[in-house]
Amino acid sequence: MTDDLVPRLRHAPPRTGDSRLIKDLNSHLVLDKIQREGPISRTQIAAETGLSLSAVSKLVAGWQRAGIVHEIGKEESRGGRRPVLLEFDYHSGLAVGIKLSVNRMVSVIVDLEGHVQATDKRAFRPGNLEETVEQIVEALEALLEPLNAADRGRVLGVGIGLAGWVDPNRGTLVRSEFLPLSGAPLRDRLIERVGMPVHLDNDANTFTVAQRWLGEGQSVENFICVTIGNGIGAGIIIDGKLYHGASGGAGEFGHIPIRPHDGPICGCGRRGCLEALASESSILRDARAALAAGTPSSLREAVASPADLTIEHLIEAADAGDELARGLYQEAGRMLGQGVAILVNLFNPEEIILGGEGSRGLKYYLEGIERTLADQVVYGLQDEVRLVCVSLGEETWAVGAATLVPKDVYSSPLHRGR
Repeated sequence: MTDDLVPRLRHAPPRTGDSRLIKDLNSHLVLDKIQREGPISRTQIAAETGLSLSAVSKLVAGWQRAGIVHEIGKEESRGGRRPVLLEFDYHSGLAVGIKLSVNRMVSVIVDLEGHVQATDKRAFRPGNLEETVEQIVEALEALLEPLNAADRGRVLGVGIGLAGWVDPNRGTLVRSEFLPLSGAPLRDRLIERVGMPVHLDNDANTFTVAQRWLGEGQSVENFICVTIGNGIGAGIIIDGKLYHGASGGAGEFGHIPIRPHDGPICGCGRRGCLEALASESSILRDARAALAAGTPSSLREAVASPADLTIEHLIEAADAGDELARGLYQEAGRMLGQGVAILVNLFNPEEIILGGEGSRGLKYYLEGIERTLADQVVYGLQDEVRLVCVSLGEETWAVGAATLVPKDVYSSPLHRGR
C-alpha cells in the first residue's frame, strides 16, 4: 500500500518513567470524562477527578491539538465567568472494521460515533495465512480507494472480528472450528502489509465492545453479551472493561458442558456443549431429523426434502404457529437458559444482552430462557439482571470490530491492548 494510507496516529511508544505514565493516565481520565459526560467544562472535570484546574487545562489542550476534543460554547452563567464547554469530536478519526466468517467478509469504514461511511461485502475463502491476508488487503484497498488524501490520513487503524479463540495481545487465532489459521501471526503480517495498527479479537468480544462504546452497554459497568448464530459466544464486561482471561480465551460460552454424557457431538469434538444444543445450526439439525422421522409439521410443504430446510423456513413456520418449529426453539431456549443461569450465578451482571445472527428467532428462545433462569439462578439474582435483545445486521458485526481501534487509541495505558 502507498504511504498516504498510513494514519497520523500510531501505537504510543513505550513509557520510560513513572511521571510520564501518571501524566498519560490523567490525560486519558480527562478524555474519558469528556467522551462519556460531555459537553462538560474544565472546572467540572477538575472537581470530579480531583485534578487541579491548571492540570486539566494542560491535558485538554493536548487533546485539542490532536483534534479529538473541541470547544462548543459557554455554559449558562451561575455568577462570574461563564465556563467553556468541551465535547469529544467523533469526526476526528475513522476506523475500519472487518467481520470474517466461514465464507463471507464484511468490511466498513466508520466515524468514531459508529456511523458507517462505506461498506464492502464479498465472498471469503478460508485459506492459509498469506491467502487470508491477501483477501483482507484487497477488501481494505477497495474501501479506502475512493477516499481523498485528507480522509485517508484520518484512518486510525483496522479492527478484525474472528470466530474462535483469539489472543488479542499476540494477534493470533489460537483455535477456530471455521478458519485454518491457528497460531498464525495474522495481526503482525497485516501490519506489515497495510502500514497501520491492526487489532484482532473474538467476534463476540467485538460485538461486546461495540455495545459498551455505542450500544446498550454504554451506561452499564457489568454486563455480558451472548451471541447466537451458527455458534454461541459471550463477551464479558467487568467494571467497565472487557475481560479476556489469561490468554484471550474468556467467553468460550458455547463450550460449557450442558449434557456431557448423552448430548450431541459438538464441533469442538466434545459431547453436549451448549453450542451443540442451542445454536441455530443445532436447531436446524434437530428440525431436519424430526422431518426425516415423520414428525407432523407445516415445514413439509416448504421444502422438497429435510436437507433443503433453512433457518428462514423455521422462522416463517414459527411465526405461523408451527408446533415443531416453536417447540425446537423453546427447547433450545431452555438449554441456553441453563448457560445464562451459570453466567448470572458467576458474575451477577446488571444486564445480559442477547444478539447475533440468531436474533431473528430470539422471541422464541426467550420463553425457555426466562423459565430456566427463574428455576436455576440463586438468591433471586434473576431479579437483579435485565435481559436485553438486540437485532443485528451483518454490518453491525463489522462496526463492532471497528470499535477496537478507538478503544485502543483512546484507552488508558493500563488497559491498552487488553
